[in-house]
Amino acid sequence: MKTSTNKVILFILLGLLSFYIGLDMHLINLGVPLALLRIVVLGQGVSFLCIGLMGILIKREIITLLKQLSNLIEQMTRYEPEEVFSPLKDELTSKLQVQVTRLGKILRTRHKQVQDEKEQIQQLISDIAHQLKTPLSNVSLYTEFIKEQYGVDELELYKGLEGEVDKLRFLTEGFIKMSRLEGGLIKLKIEEVDLKDTCLSAIKQAYFQAINKPIEIVFEQAPSLVIKHDRKWTTEALYNVLDNAIKYSKPYTKVQVKLIPYELFVRIDVKDEGMGIPVEEVNEIFQRFYRGEQAQFYEGVGIGLYLTRKIIIEQGGYIKVNSREGVGSIFSIFLPQ
Repeated sequence: MKTSTNKVILFILLGLLSFYIGLDMHLINLGVPLALLRIVVLGQGVSFLCIGLMGILIKREIITLLKQLSNLIEQMTRYEPEEVFSPLKDELTSKLQVQVTRLGKILRTRHKQVQDEKEQIQQLISDIAHQLKTPLSNVSLYTEFIKEQYGVDELELYKGLEGEVDKLRFLTEGFIKMSRLEGGLIKLKIEEVDLKDTCLSAIKQAYFQAINKPIEIVFEQAPSLVIKHDRKWTTEALYNVLDNAIKYSKPYTKVQVKLIPYELFVRIDVKDEGMGIPVEEVNEIFQRFYRGEQAQFYEGVGIGLYLTRKIIIEQGGYIKVNSREGVGSIFSIFLPQ
């Protein structure tokens, strides 16, 4: 700001000086008496000096005003509004101060409302999930009792009931994890662990699901990559991606897992040969409870990728996806070295 103001003042003074020199040369050519010429030059010098001083004063006023406005905005961002300009003066700056202060109050009120609503939703989800745990445990016991007491026909009913119980258990556990992560109740245990072992743990969890489809999981072997991360929750994040890759892929296809080290990050690629993701849905799939149009025909509630993104971001990383409909998707997880 100072450099720009100095240049403007300098250009004005140089332009004025050029004008005065041209005027003096013109007066000399006209044969104006020397005494009168001296008076003209003296007047020019005084005006030149006055304009320079005015420029300096204006510059100082502008800088002072901008600093005050900067302080006002800074206080508003810290939720500590103070009067920078006198509210008693009917000036533009005073009006601006009132408007900025009012805007700050509105934003603070809305922010508090959003936070309160978010906390209420988290508490509600947590309460529902915990309330479901006991009935689910009882239903599981009853299904085991049915299995032991009845014959083959009843066993078919048992299998259906067991499948529904598993779905409810998965949903309940997902809600609890989501609520704890969002509420900051889970503290990630960051330690130096071989990322290859973390990947193998996630693959092991998804193994039987893949065999039953059947789908082949191919893990491209990589050298040991010891980085700081939470092994348990990173395994959870990677498993959610593998779960989706298997779920949305056709039988007898492959899901490939690959580790790629970079200078600052380590990248984990999960590549499938599934149905792919429409372009308009790519930016939506990591939202809580979001399910794409094609995903409606498959089991799920839309919290897996949301949890994955949350876990990875909490560790200073990020996740992105590259997908083509009818060809497949590549989910890339980046974790800092």
